Amino acid sequence: MSEPRQFSDEELTAYLDGEDALALRETIERSLAQDETLRARLDALTLDTARIRTGFAELLSNAPQAPEFNCDRVAPSPMRRFQTTWRHAAAAAVLALFVGFGGGALLTGPAEPGWRDYVASYHALYATVTLSGVGQTTADAAAELERVSAAIEKPISLSDVSMPDRLDYKRAQILSFEGRPLVQLAFLTKQGTPVALCIIEASEPGDGAVQTTRLEGMSAAYWSKGGHAFVVIGGDDDAFIGQLAAVYSERL
Repeated sequence: MSEPRQFSDEELTAYLDGEDALALRETIERSLAQDETLRARLDALTLDTARIRTGFAELLSNAPQAPEFNCDRVAPSPMRRFQTTWRHAAAAAVLALFVGFGGGALLTGPAEPGWRDYVASYHALYATVTLSGVGQTTADAAAELERVSAAIEKPISLSDVSMPDRLDYKRAQILSFEGRPLVQLAFLTKQGTPVALCIIEASEPGDGAVQTTRLEGMSAAYWSKGGHAFVVIGGDDDAFIGQLAAVYSERL
């Protein structure tokens, strides 16, 4: 049985917007009929416009009356100035509440994707067959790791990344993000799930503890240490990925 087709968020968004090609639309619709995970991802990407309109309507109904503008050149009385100032302050308070409760995202737009998002989009294309045919001798794997280590100026040995009871090491390659080399180490779990460990020079100083998240619907964990940033991603077992991250954060 063939592996289910993996779709990127960009492809699913194009499908929702009706901007995808006919062949892609037919492929997505066939997959939706039998893939609950894909349907959940599509639901998550669907913008709830009704809820947004309701939220704006509530904000507008509770907002103070807009200040009245007097075209006369006569200076307003002290009480008039007080009333206008109060209205301005109240309107500013409503705007601050709106931004504080997430409205700012609607005003400023979504955040730019970072390197972990690009890693996730790339790894989402992996299937078991992508790596199952890859095999190397111990000497070849060690030489490959030495080559990628030089690219990011961080020593990585085969013993650092090996977990024979959990993962089979397959290969390493050098990618790039915003002009910085990005190393991807690829593995297969004992069940055949593709997992990647990616390393890049950190854009900000300081170390960061391991944190778990979901990227492209996959389990992921990330941290920073010694001037480098790391992410482990693959499958949907959050606990397993968290355990891998805990080991690698100690070793690397």
